[in-house]
Amino acid sequence: MQSYTIDGLVVIPPLTLNYSLDSTLDIKHDIVSFEQGFSFDYHNILNNSQSVTFNNHSNFYLTDERSYTDTLEIKPIGKVYPITHGTFLAFNTLHSDPMSAIVSESSCLTSLSSVSALSAVDTTTQYITIGSDTHLQSDTGVETRGINVETFVDIKTGDTLYQKYYFTVMLINAHECVVYHQDNDTRWYLSHIDGPEEVVKFTKTEHDDGMEYDISQIREDGGDKIIFKYTWLKERNILRLFKQFNGTIHILRMLSEQERAIHPEAVPVRLEEMLNADTDSDVTTNKPNLLELTPDTAMRVRPVPVDLDQSIINTHVTQYTDTYNKNTLQTKTSDHVELTNNLINSEYYFLTGETLPVNFLPLKNQLTPDGITNSNNKLTGSRKNHHRRYNKHYTGSNQQHGSANIAFDYTCETVTLSFSPGINYFNTPTDMGIYKKININDTTLYRSGSIAANHPAMSDKMYKKRSNYSNTTRWGDPSDPQTGTWLCTWLSGSDDPAVPPVWMDRYYIPSDIGYVDALTSRTDHIYSTFEIGELFEHDTATTTTTTTTGTSAICINSY
Repeated sequence: MQSYTIDGLVVIPPLTLNYSLDSTLDIKHDIVSFEQGFSFDYHNILNNSQSVTFNNHSNFYLTDERSYTDTLEIKPIGKVYPITHGTFLAFNTLHSDPMSAIVSESSCLTSLSSVSALSAVDTTTQYITIGSDTHLQSDTGVETRGINVETFVDIKTGDTLYQKYYFTVMLINAHECVVYHQDNDTRWYLSHIDGPEEVVKFTKTEHDDGMEYDISQIREDGGDKIIFKYTWLKERNILRLFKQFNGTIHILRMLSEQERAIHPEAVPVRLEEMLNADTDSDVTTNKPNLLELTPDTAMRVRPVPVDLDQSIINTHVTQYTDTYNKNTLQTKTSDHVELTNNLINSEYYFLTGETLPVNFLPLKNQLTPDGITNSNNKLTGSRKNHHRRYNKHYTGSNQQHGSANIAFDYTCETVTLSFSPGINYFNTPTDMGIYKKININDTTLYRSGSIAANHPAMSDKMYKKRSNYSNTTRWGDPSDPQTGTWLCTWLSGSDDPAVPPVWMDRYYIPSDIGYVDALTSRTDHIYSTFEIGELFEHDTATTTTTTTTGTSAICINSY
């Protein structure tokens, strides 16, 4: 361990924090050098720590609220083979004339909006499928299944492929791959059989348990016949497979409809000599030239998941959004970065070297005290998911083990309100921060289960007590005329389910109209407001659970 002597004193500099459980995670730090010839490490994550405790040789740091973007980064790890990707394999998804896809550069493809051919799917699209009948080759004893191409049309759903359409492409290095279909515990590998047209079939290959993803074992069990060279344009979801025989390239090609009509017994997909090994860009650059992308040799595959080889940790919030299509799942991602407190502790009693091994415990800043995620906290500005602010932690006395459980102190302005069918009473908070009142339509009570209708008798209603004496009663001190009566607001719904409902006030003069007529008529008025400390009566037809935020801009929120 390094040390410095400064003015006769031996100084041990701060150690570099190291997350020993994951070597790819790096804790950001700045190295500050001094003119005396020594340097110290300073870590952003430990700056302005909320509290620090010690238990024998273990230190505990409660960090300030910070984003992981500012404190942590991921070291590039590159590609680790094998890489697997489940997909269909579809021919005939390009224009017949690939030159029509050229926009600005002849050697590459531009955006999908410019090259619509790459995403076009029509009745001519042909999917590779695996045959259901198994054949035993008498000369080799190898079990095989045929390869077919089919046009997929599902009358019931129109968008769901059957199992026989799906395959796994396993990249075993930057240039070679295998393609197989998993049928229960059996793998059927795409393989070629020597012949005049280099026929391809699916061959059954068995591996020892636990060796299914061992590249050397796959080569040994399946042989060179299951190994294909590939080019993959991931940004365009295009895959081409080929093999090299005696210095020539044989590309995997689908026979045209006319060829299959002339030779109905021919295998519809085969390896054909098409390219020159000396000039073809597949061999020299591992990227095909645009002119080589033909509908019968370029296969469309499922989009590859986002490359996780990135250095920044994303802390944006992603939520499900409302949709009226049960077959559609929609999400939205926030624009702001979430902040989180962390508890950092040193892991070992004895230190060696120049680093301090530590562990992280992310805390639950995005949960309410009831452990619920809520995206409507107005107090935190744009970070509406943020609820807790941790101030201190407790680990027990300074002994070897400390407390059995670590305790935390945090502040939170959100509490839960549960409304049962019938009449429910509640008060708005006595402190709304910088706000004095808020429009009821700025709340999201309707998302928590309130029922809307086209007149008050059928909808949820909210009654506001218009009385004062806020110092001696729970009525608050509303700015409305304080007549001692209840002001009714009801949830007015639209005929269009995509339009959010609106809370509307309802007034009536008892001498002119009866109570029932007042609730069933369709005259709308101004919107009601929540003010500090007011008493409310909620008349609901269903169970509704919401949250209320004290010292915040809003008093009723949804989950």
